[in-house]
Amino acid sequence: MLKTILYVLFISIAFSSCGDCIQQKKGVVINKKTGKPIDSVNVHKVGDQQGEYTDSNGSFEIHAASGGLFGCPVLKLAFYKYGYILASRDMSSDTIYMVPNHYSK
Repeated sequence: MLKTILYVLFISIAFSSCGDCIQQKKGVVINKKTGKPIDSVNVHKVGDQQGEYTDSNGSFEIHAASGGLFGCPVLKLAFYKYGYILASRDMSSDTIYMVPNHYSK
């Protein structure tokens, strides 16, 4: 009986630590040359193709779920808009800078 209780307790603890990590990142995408916000930038988790788009103020808010057996992994985001390239990848900041790509014209 004690073995059964300990076994059930162990299994319960093991499965409860495997829960998903729900992560959220908010920010704004700015044109580094003009200082103006960039709308319609695709923001998505690295490895995923679907994500969110920045609004007319360049703002985005993205939510991601991932397995968290030993803690939440770092949320890595990608930013894409035709005609622009990423100028800043510092995700500790809420501001992401992009610059026009002169080769896309």
